[in-house]
Amino acid sequence: MKSYMKVFAPFMLAILVGSLTFAFAQTKDGGRGFDGKRPPRGEGFGPPPHGGLPPHIFEKLNLTSAQKEQIEAFQTNSRDAGKEFFEKVRTADEQLRTMVEAGNFNEESARQIISAKTSAQTELELIRLRTDAAIFGILTAEQKAQLAQLKEERPPFPPGKDGFRPKDR
Repeated sequence: MKSYMKVFAPFMLAILVGSLTFAFAQTKDGGRGFDGKRPPRGEGFGPPPHGGLPPHIFEKLNLTSAQKEQIEAFQTNSRDAGKEFFEKVRTADEQLRTMVEAGNFNEESARQIISAKTSAQTELELIRLRTDAAIFGILTAEQKAQLAQLKEERPPFPPGKDGFRPKDR
């Protein structure tokens, strides 16, 4: 019986440690977004749909109801305008993945697909920038100053964590 325990005890310990690690690694919000809701399937990544400003920033700016309505309209227009381009990016990624996995990689075809993907990504970035500019345009001088203050209070990226900064910075 003792030899049985000597053999299986390390396996049982590994299973226990793995289970505890998995249990404690779960996120507090369960993968939910800013509003507490889970994003629809396939829409969990990328910038917020209304541009580069997260929703909690808007809550701190004491927006009027008219400003909130305008921002909602900008967000809706941005989301609608971007759907076509998000689909183009997704399609390009699928085409590239299929090409590689099928074993028929062709560099010229890949270049064309990547070019189309880059063009769609450029359009998405322009939509985001137009939306940000439109939102910024409806803010009062006080709200713009408050936004600048909020940006100053934001903690900086840790050095070396974004993949682009040297570690000694």
